[in-house]
Amino acid sequence: MSVGISIEHLTKVFIKDKNQFRAVDDVHLSVSKGELVTFLGPSGCGKTTLLRMIAGFETPTAGRILFDDRDVTEIMVNKRDIGFVFQNYALFPHMTIFDNVAYGPRARKLSETTIRQKVSDSLALVGLPNVAARYPNQLSGGEQQRIALARVLAMEPQVLLMDEPLSNLDAKLRIQMRIEIRRIQKQLGLTCLYVTHDQKEALTLADRIVVMNKGRVEQVDSPFGLYANPATLFVADFIGQANVLKGIVRDATEKSVTVDLFEKPYTVRALPHSRYQPGNLVSLVVRPESLRLGPVGGNSMAGCVQLRTFVGDRLEYEVTLPDGRMIHVEEPYMTNTPVWNEGDQVGVIVSAPDIVALAD
Repeated sequence: MSVGISIEHLTKVFIKDKNQFRAVDDVHLSVSKGELVTFLGPSGCGKTTLLRMIAGFETPTAGRILFDDRDVTEIMVNKRDIGFVFQNYALFPHMTIFDNVAYGPRARKLSETTIRQKVSDSLALVGLPNVAARYPNQLSGGEQQRIALARVLAMEPQVLLMDEPLSNLDAKLRIQMRIEIRRIQKQLGLTCLYVTHDQKEALTLADRIVVMNKGRVEQVDSPFGLYANPATLFVADFIGQANVLKGIVRDATEKSVTVDLFEKPYTVRALPHSRYQPGNLVSLVVRPESLRLGPVGGNSMAGCVQLRTFVGDRLEYEVTLPDGRMIHVEEPYMTNTPVWNEGDQVGVIVSAPDIVALAD
């Protein structure tokens, strides 16, 4: 049975060499039952410290943590009914896979019949029903990570916490394990908090993403919402790739802003609750896939191709604009796709409805 999580004014201050450092700074968050929320941000942003406070490994300096209506802020780790999947698997090398998975249920002094059933069910759930007699060093990295997850699932936790569990796997295995984790989490209806610095991992796994920077929450939204409507330049740059161009506001309505960009008018999307004043500078978040290259002229911006990279399903270009700024353009590759060479003069065609304006 999963629980909802409420985080209220959660703060963690570390003291080093008599100096205070706010690793987590006044964080508020509500997580619904059965929701998978990822904490995303660069190294040192506070995401792991936040997860460890929710688990009970760190004591908050201020604030509260509630599982449903139960305040667990001061409760010991083993009384919180959580499962924690570590980055390094943390399997016991001298124990068989059966004994590794059975470790938690045995600590709870369950009957041997119940333990065998829980181990069997957990191994089947992670797709490894026939490895119980093996040892961890006889399994691949991906299989060991599945066993680490099975060991947690055998405890039937109310909350599943995961701290960069896929960072030690190669790219192909990470993709496979992302799919498996999402399938299992949905199948069991577990409330899950997941820490990662990998934006693709966050986008593919999460119901919602918490983007953190310097201990604070920059934005909380669905993957689609964060990508399409970043609230800050930090979020725009961290979620996917973003070209940031400066434009001057010509006119604004509730839903759109007309801006002058290289002396051409473009009507782009406005963010809710933002104020746009005619004559003011705004930052335009332009995704690489919102741009196309074509012949010079028309309503396009002039540019020069500096670098072309072919990556199989798409072509990636680095293009210099009239002010010397370099932008990144991505175009899907098909047999009839025009291919531009380095040094070509091109027109950069902007899909204005895909662009969002951030008030400076």
